[in-house]
Amino acid sequence: MNIEQVKEAEAEIRRLVTEVYVDERGKADPVFDGIISSERYLVCPFKMLWILKEPWDGPDSSGGGWSLITDQLATWPVRDLSQSTFHPIIYITFGVLKGVWDYDAMPWVSKMSDAEDVIRSIAFINAKKLPGATRGAHHPTILKWYRRGADIIDRQINAYSPEIVFGCAPHFREIMLRAGIQTDIIRSHGCVKFAHASGRLFLEVYHPGQTQVKRVDYVNDALHVVRRNLRHRVRLCRGQARRL
Repeated sequence: MNIEQVKEAEAEIRRLVTEVYVDERGKADPVFDGIISSERYLVCPFKMLWILKEPWDGPDSSGGGWSLITDQLATWPVRDLSQSTFHPIIYITFGVLKGVWDYDAMPWVSKMSDAEDVIRSIAFINAKKLPGATRGAHHPTILKWYRRGADIIDRQINAYSPEIVFGCAPHFREIMLRAGIQTDIIRSHGCVKFAHASGRLFLEVYHPGQTQVKRVDYVNDALHVVRRNLRHRVRLCRGQARRL
């Protein structure tokens, strides 16, 4: 995969998103997502994809017509992003790319010299690509739109070729099943459920903005699963990862 191939894949995905994610109320347009920085993503020793729920924009789930990637994640400083959603993602990404497997051994996001580069090393998509609620996403609505656009989500996963895929309820178990993962092979560690399929490690986690488990446990459980399940790759890539 090279930058031109990424651009071609993103253009086709964007076309499909526009066709499928149509707001019947006429109040919203899609919010596009994908690889944040092709230049950084393509050189990462581990390609990581997060699949969360829905973006938000105006009141009453209105707005859209812009890109979460180019208009926010690729350009905004980390201080302007949602701390509850993106800080846990940054800690986990930092740990994997830098070979730091303990939350307490990491600097605070505010003290990281390259927090923007860390977040821009991943791909980030939503199951529902129309604006939703600013708080308390409605799970039946998320599932309805995920099922309507499931082929697009599959296409994004295949186009981005991640080795590690993170996701949350309510849609991620269906994504795992569509990837060929049977329920009886899904294992658990702490707050993470995980399984392998097609050379990928799928981790079902709580939404990063959750308040059910402490952040240290949320981050460390995810890092433990990645390290144990990609141990050979971790050893091979550690030197390169630390230079990113």
